[in-house]
Amino acid sequence: MLLAKFLAPLLMSISAAIALLQASLATAQPCDPGWVPGPMTTALPGADGPIFAMIEYGTPSRLIVAGKFTHVGGIAANNIAAWDGVNWTSLGGGTDDAVYSLAVYNNLLIAGGQFLSPGTRIAAWNGSTWAAMGEIGPPTAAPGNYIFAMAVFNGYLHVGGRIDSVNGVGVNENAARYLNGTWSVAAGNESQVRAMAVKDWDGAG
Repeated sequence: MLLAKFLAPLLMSISAAIALLQASLATAQPCDPGWVPGPMTTALPGADGPIFAMIEYGTPSRLIVAGKFTHVGGIAANNIAAWDGVNWTSLGGGTDDAVYSLAVYNNLLIAGGQFLSPGTRIAAWNGSTWAAMGEIGPPTAAPGNYIFAMAVFNGYLHVGGRIDSVNGVGVNENAARYLNGTWSVAAGNESQVRAMAVKDWDGAG
């Protein structure tokens, strides 16, 4: 009798909770998971070709997108453009071929890819103009030469991809690094480098 006295209110509470849950489920609206095309309030007008890389850059900050396209959001933009939350703008004349990777290094926006202009597969944007950063691969449309990945580590800009040479010096492992205007060969992969990331394994920075 004593046990029943304490269990009865508990069972009544559980029954009420179940009834409330059933009522909520009965009136709930279905939710279909999926991608939202752009910001929650408005769709983001897209590009007329594939986008391979995105990064935040500039003051005020803008979203930089890059790939292989000629227009984005209805404006002409050669393979790279910026979105300020309202409008798209081109970054100068852009590049003459695909951009596969983006990085920010020493306050510069770095683009790497398969282009030969404004630099040989790599170039730096300072907010108003492009500048070459040396030659990654031969200065011709050599098959298979491109930058596919970049990362900043220990003050160096590291690049990887399918790279035969850096400023005319042969590269065996498809990776190189840049510091203060000078390129040097870096450890990579004998086939090709498709991605790079930075991990502080020892916690020393």
